[in-house]
Order: sequence, then C-alpha cells, then structure tokens
Amino acid sequence: MIRGIGLFSKFLTIIREQIAPHLEVKYIETSLYSVEIVFFILGSFWVYKEYQPKYNPTAGDKYCEKTVYLFAFVYLTVLYAIAVAILSGFMCFLICIIFLKATDDDEPIDAESQTENVGNTENRPQATV
Repeated sequence: MIRGIGLFSKFLTIIREQIAPHLEVKYIETSLYSVEIVFFILGSFWVYKEYQPKYNPTAGDKYCEKTVYLFAFVYLTVLYAIAVAILSGFMCFLICIIFLKATDDDEPIDAESQTENVGNTENRPQATV
C-alpha cells in the first residue's frame, strides 16, 4: 500500500498539467507526500525498534524474515546517511559563505581608483631603513 501511495503521488505530478484545470492537484499531492513522510517515520521506528530480531520462525513475536528485515534496515540506514551527508555539506557551505562575507572589506574596490594610484607615489607608505 505504501508503494502504491508513492507511485500514485509520482504519477500525479507527471500528469498535473492535464488534470489541473479539472481538479485541485496541489492539495492531493500535499496529502500524499504527508502520508509518505508519516509512513517513512513509522517504518523507521518499527525497523529500528526491533534491531537484532530473531530470524527463527519458532521465536514468536520477535520473528522477522531475515532478507526483508536486513533490506529495510540497510535501506533506511543508507537514506539517513545520505540525508546527514547532504545536511552536513549544506551547513559547511553556509559556514563558508558566512565566513567569506565576514572577511570581505567593507569598502568596495573600484578599478578607477586603483589605476589612478598606480603611478602616484605620494599615497604609498615610505620604507624606513
């Protein structure tokens, strides 16, 4: 069911232009994406809550099919690792922008004033020996 909701929401974004005059699509898309996010969070909770489950079918409540559980665990872990990497990169980018902005001179340098001062030795500091 979850994949059906995801596929329907992706399909809806593709055909948005054809059905937009007849139906308010943005509300449907918003609700579908909200359901996807809720299922992602709940799925993460269910998978990580049962970490190291019993793979023996006679174990009772804690039994999980090994292939399905490990796939879900690795899939979620990779998604979270990618999200952390993207957020870390974005934060480093923002810190670099803030640092570069703070180190910029307050006065802009214009080319005309530099060319006038090239031959002018009056404004240059004198070297002391």
